[in-house]
Order: sequence, then C-alpha cells, then structure tokens
Amino acid sequence: MLAGVPAQAATAEQAAGTASGQVTANATTQASTDPAFEPAPSTEPAPSAEPDPGSASPPATEPAPGGQTAPATGSMPATEPGTAEATEPGTPAPAEPSPTATQTDAPAEGAVPPSSASPSPAPEPERSQAAAAADDGRGAIEAKAEELDLVPHNEFKCELAGGGCVRTYTAEPEGTKRIAIYWSPASGAHAVDLRHYVGSIFKQARYEAGEYGYPVSDLVVDGAGNASQTFQHGRISATRGELAVDDRARGLRLLPLNDFNCGLPDGGCVRSYKPSASSSRVIAVYWSEDTGAHTVELTHALGKAYRAAGWEGGKLGYPTSDMATGLKGKGARQNFEHGQIAYSPATGAVPVLEPFLAAWQKRSSQDGTLGYPKGQARTTAGALHQPYQGGVLVAGSAGVSMQETHVFYGRQGLDARAKQLRYVPVNGYNCNLAGSGCVRTYKYSSTSTARVALYWTAKTGARAVNLKHAVGRKFAGVRYERGVMGYPTSDMKCGLRGSGCVQTFQKGQISYSPAAGAHTMTDRILHSWKARGGQNGALGYPIQDGATRSGKTTQVFQGGSLVAANVGAVMYPKNECWALGAHKTRYAHYWKDRISFAVSEKYGTYKASFINCVRVGSVYRQEWKTTKATVGLSGFKKPGVASGHTMYRWSPQGSFSVTEAFGEGNPGTGLAYRKLNSRSQWSGTPGSGYNMYFESSFNRWPDEQMYNIMRAPTGDYRQGAVINYNRPPDSPIRQGTGFAIFLHANPVPTYGCIALDLSNVTKYLKTAKPGDRIVMGVRADIFKS
Repeated sequence: MLAGVPAQAATAEQAAGTASGQVTANATTQASTDPAFEPAPSTEPAPSAEPDPGSASPPATEPAPGGQTAPATGSMPATEPGTAEATEPGTPAPAEPSPTATQTDAPAEGAVPPSSASPSPAPEPERSQAAAAADDGRGAIEAKAEELDLVPHNEFKCELAGGGCVRTYTAEPEGTKRIAIYWSPASGAHAVDLRHYVGSIFKQARYEAGEYGYPVSDLVVDGAGNASQTFQHGRISATRGELAVDDRARGLRLLPLNDFNCGLPDGGCVRSYKPSASSSRVIAVYWSEDTGAHTVELTHALGKAYRAAGWEGGKLGYPTSDMATGLKGKGARQNFEHGQIAYSPATGAVPVLEPFLAAWQKRSSQDGTLGYPKGQARTTAGALHQPYQGGVLVAGSAGVSMQETHVFYGRQGLDARAKQLRYVPVNGYNCNLAGSGCVRTYKYSSTSTARVALYWTAKTGARAVNLKHAVGRKFAGVRYERGVMGYPTSDMKCGLRGSGCVQTFQKGQISYSPAAGAHTMTDRILHSWKARGGQNGALGYPIQDGATRSGKTTQVFQGGSLVAANVGAVMYPKNECWALGAHKTRYAHYWKDRISFAVSEKYGTYKASFINCVRVGSVYRQEWKTTKATVGLSGFKKPGVASGHTMYRWSPQGSFSVTEAFGEGNPGTGLAYRKLNSRSQWSGTPGSGYNMYFESSFNRWPDEQMYNIMRAPTGDYRQGAVINYNRPPDSPIRQGTGFAIFLHANPVPTYGCIALDLSNVTKYLKTAKPGDRIVMGVRADIFKS
C-alpha cells in the first residue's frame, strides 16, 4: 500500500491515520533499517510526520543491525487472549492478574483469571445487571462460535471495558487457529483471527482496551484477496500483497524492520525483516502476482548482487525461489524472473542471464565442467561472453558455445595487440603452449619478410619477439617459452649503449650488442648486474651465457665476472643468522621477523654472546652482536631438561617467544609493556599464579620483588623482556620447572636469565615485536654442522 522499498518508513498519513478513522496496519511499523542493506526506493518517500492523538502507535526508529528491538507490526503473534502467559483482552497494559479478580467457575486448563480487578462493592441491583449483561455476552459469543464451528480454547473473560466479554476458540481438526470472539452491548459479537495479520495489529494495539476498541464486523476478504476488519474506532486493512509477505514472514518467524512497500513494478510488495532482535542479517520478503512470496537475504553476497543489479526493477526482476544453499564448493544460488544469481566463496555472487543461463544449465550448472560464473557477461571486441571457472561461454550467430578460458582471452589479446601494431597474420593461433599460453606469427606488412611472434599469457599479456633479430634467434635457441627464459614480459628495447638491445622474460633477460652478441641472463645474475649499472656499468654486456657448476652460477661479462649467491644477488656472510635461512639450527624459529641468539661456547659457563638477526625474504642478516652477555651462573641445562628453581642458577635451553616487556618506562617497544611499581612481583611460589606477574605489598621468598630489583644500584630490571619459558603461549606452565626467565640489564652471572648491558637491552626492546623469538643454549646443541 505504500510507495518505496523495505527501507522506507511509513508516510505521514499512514503514521497518523485518516480523518474518517480508517487506520492501516502499516502505521504501527518501525522505521527503515540501514539503506545499505535494502532495496533502492522505486519512488521518493513522503516525509514522516507525528501521529495525531488517538492514532495507532507511531513508528519507532529502527535499530542498526544487531541492536535490540521489540517485535514490531507483523511479528509472530504471542499467546492469545485468555491464556496465562500473555497480556489479554481487557488488560490495558501487561500485568499480573489482579488477586481480587472474579472467577465464576473453576478455570479450564490454560485459562487465566480476568486481568481487571473485581469491582468495588456496589448495591445488589447493579451486580445483577452486570451479571445479566455477562450472560447476554456469553450467549452471543457461544452462538457466534457455533456459527463458525469453533471449539473453546479457554474460559470466558467478562467485565471488560464497556461491559464486554471475550473467549478464545480454536478449530478442529488441526486445532492451530486462535479465534477471539468479542461481544459488547455496543458492538455485538464478532470474531478476530489472532493469527491473521489483522489480528496481530489488533493485539499490538492492546486488544479492545486500545485505540481500536471492539470489533464491529468480522474479517472481510474481497475478491482481489485484500482483507479488512472494522472496529469501533477505526479499521485495520491489508492488501493481498501485504498479506502474502506477512504470511511468509510469519512462517519463517521473522521480525519486521520497516513498513510494507507495495508500490513496486507490477503491483509487487516487499518488506524487510531479520531473524531475531540481535541478528545482523536482513531478509527482504518480495511478492508479486506472477512470482508469489520469496525471500532475498540482503546481507548475503547474493543479496548484495541483487541490489547491484537494480532490485526487482532491474535486469533480474522478482525472485521466483528462495536462496538454495549447500551447493558444490559451499555455494548458493537463487532464481529470478529473468535469470539467476550464483555464488561461491571462490567466485563471489554473479548474475547469469540469457542467453548464457540456458547454456550453463544445459551443462549441469555449477556441477558441470564450467563450474561457477567468475564475472558478469560483457562484450569485448564485438564478442558477448561470460567467464566461468572452467571456461568461457560465447554468444554468436550460431548460438552459445564454450571455449577454454585461455583460448578465448589469448585470441582476443593477440588480435588486439596485432591490430594496435598493424601486423598481418602469417599462420593460425596455437594455444596449446605450456602455462596456458598462446602464440601467433605475424609480419609487419603484406610484403614484409620479417617474422614477429606475438606471445600471450594471462600474467604477461601480449608481447612481441622479433624472430629475425639476434635476440629472437637466441630465444629460439634456448627452446622458446619452454626453455630457461619463459614467456616475454616486455617487447625488445634497442638504442642502448654500443647499439645494444635487451628484452626481459619471466626468468631473466636476453642482452645483445654487436660486439658481444646475444646472451641470456637468469634472474640471479640479472639482479646483481642491474645493481652495478647494467650495460652502462663497469661490467658492460655479457659475452657468454651463464653457467652453473657445483651449485654456483657464474657469468662472464665484458668488464668482469659475477657469482650468484644462494638467494638473490647479494651474499651475506656465513654466521649464526645465516644458519637460520640455511636450516642449520636445531630449534624451530617459525620464520619470525627477528630471531636472537644467546650462545655459550660450552657447558658450565655463564659467558655468552647475544646476536640479533632480522629476516630478509628467506634468509636472515645480522643486525647487531655483543659478546658481553651472561646467563645463569651454572650455565645451560642440556636440551629438554628443565632449568629448575632459580636458586640453582641454571638457564634453560631452547627456542622461546617474546611477547611482553617491563621496566622503569617504555623505551618505545612494540611489545606489551608494564611499568613496574612498588607492588610488582613475579611468582616463584608453586600454585595457580606460578611463573606469572602479580602485585602485592606482601613479600615472600621465592617470589621476585621486581620493583626492588629495578631500584637496586645494579638496575637489573630497569629494562627487561619476558622470555616465555615454561609459560604460554609457548607451553603450559609446569610447577617447579623454572620461573622468571628474563632478558634484562647488568651482564653478570644470573639466576637463569640472559643479561646484557642496559644500552643493548634498550636497543633490543626498541625493535622488538610480539612473537619475536630468542634461541638460547650451547653452540653445539643450537647449530648443525
């Protein structure tokens, strides 16, 4: 009945009701939800207005997805009138039954006492008149129930406002209906279907005690399927579309977010809902005469694609099914009047329209060789096509055909580049190359004798190789794209020093000069050569191809030779950091960005070196090193042996993470930092807090008084980092196996910690990040030979 979309709030007239007393169901609904989740309006909405006194409940502002909200108009009806757990007719607001309420008979199962209090004592004639009125009401209600062939569901409730009565009935054999029959002297006996949309609005308005009063007619459904019911103070009505949308939402137990929008194309209706008050999902229920009522989950990728396609007014039209999930590859799809949207986590949600829909379905849709669509249909170089996981559908004069992905795009790429360069083809396409590549040979003009090969791959695009030039002949001599160079990644560039030319390929470069000839350079050598100025540097052009012997790659140039490193073109010296990238350590380091070593040369000594290593790709370089480092006075324990109590002064051996630091003030570390105070302690007492920080003014041995150690003249804890030995995240805490293993200042024999001078501890903290690791132990047990 309203123009707009699921997101649109009710108009001013609908919010306030009409002068004649006709009140639509839409006036009690909530305001719109986040427009990012809802269909775009078909028409510009009228501004909202304050309702007149006595009108239906005003619209409430809709919460953002996930917020709490009370069920709004159209929500699933709660218990019916006369039952114990619901507010019932005759009760102006939810309340417990009055202890003085009157019951003339023992209540039937499920019945409740009247919610209105017993009347104050009054003269006997008045009570007799009330009783007589109640008898009239009961009789009228029973007659109405017999007329409708209903079965009582609970007891009569009389003494309602205006001397009225009500009783709730059900219908056999299903027994699922809830029909409240009301009677008052002023209105007569009429039925309200509490599980109908009209009944839910009546209930939300507090039944007969609310703004509508008693029903003065039964529910009327016209020939078009529209429903309405008249009450003492107004009328509740709904169109066929509203009823269909509401009925579907009730079946799914959805809560409305905004008003109906029945101003859609072809008389369609839509309303937005969510599954619960706390849910962030938004579901639109659409209805049209031709399609019926179906849901679209607007917060799902499929619903977002529907929105991008223009909702029901776009190229897809109305939904003709709900979304089907659990398809191949955790996919989903939904049918619409003019196509389908298919979704998978790998491809996203993509519309499939004719002429491709029928061709895709003929090939078993997502279960066939094509798989899911990867992009929308588009026209390139005059060809209408749509890409899929397993190929491309192409529309032509003879219908829709399927081509392999690389064949279709390869041909298009080659044709486009040839047209740009004005090349004339010499032979056909060859798209059976390694790596899904394509090639075709061309010449510069119809009379040219030159031969140019255009190569294409999805990664490199279309690139030209002059097969008559020395660079092209060298490329042919190393087996074209199948050899050490791979596919070209650029065209040939000439006019360089000494009349030279170069062309880059996937795995290196071919360089040429008249004096040196054409030679290949693989990536290892190429990087170092370019870093030294390439052909313009002291090395000049290569005079031979690279050669690999005994794991070393070398190449001779006009001005010298190059030897490639194990990784890249720069060699770092062989040291403790090199051992990390060379897999020469016995302890896992998990390829963290920074690994530090605390290394003693033998057992039984507290003297050690501390080396800080930083990862560069798959290798590590030494950042700094100090030989002025100490560990526990007794040295390191053997691998896998616990360090034990600090009084024995052993250091544990192994690889441990570093996640937090402490001291007198944060020096700018990336670790979680704790500034010590007079209550700061570290527990060495077995129990739930063992090997953990805590604060207490009570001091006991062997707990460490961290603040006192920091304030001592030696300043051991002026700066420090916690080494996660015998504690999470590296391992669960085991009682008695060792505690308080830190990196701290004052390099003298320790109780098990690593100690450096304060400047180096500070240097370490300034570059440390959570997850950095310290590998500590005796050299022979840390490094492999």
